[in-house]
Amino acid sequence: GSAVHVCVAACCCCSCGRQQKMCDVRVTRCDSSAPSAVVMLFGWLGATHSQLKEYSMLYHDGGACTVRATASMLDTMRTPRLLATGLAMLRAAAALLASLPPCTPLVVHVFSGGGALVWEALRDASFAVGDGCFDGSASDAALLRLLRRRVRAEIFDSAPCRPLFGAAAVTARPACARW
Repeated sequence: GSAVHVCVAACCCCSCGRQQKMCDVRVTRCDSSAPSAVVMLFGWLGATHSQLKEYSMLYHDGGACTVRATASMLDTMRTPRLLATGLAMLRAAAALLASLPPCTPLVVHVFSGGGALVWEALRDASFAVGDGCFDGSASDAALLRLLRRRVRAEIFDSAPCRPLFGAAAVTARPACARW
């Protein structure tokens, strides 16, 4: 089937709500009304969208939708910017998930150190929400709770990892789809 690629120029904001930059988040929708998964692709430092699109197409061929972005070099030096990039990706993933069956899994695919930094900022924020320590907006907190409920697998591709989050999600919810 054919893939639909959508460029989403999402506003990236830090937890205090100030706009920092526009995040270039790309979404590849699949043909199916019940895709096998929604996959978030966290690109390596310096990855281009055309490079990440190759991975999106592999997932598309397997029936999955994808959301992809890469943090800039400047982003990797400041945790709020990493979190802003991750939240922009999560907003796009949540928009896809909202129109899909509730057991559609969310899968995280992290490339190298650059992708790992964005994922770690997003994952740590989700734990802060769970612990009642998150100081961001209520809408961001709701997105982070969605993340904790829906992630079924973490893939660390040439990346440093602490796969505790995904391991817990995979063992806690084995019944949905193939993930």
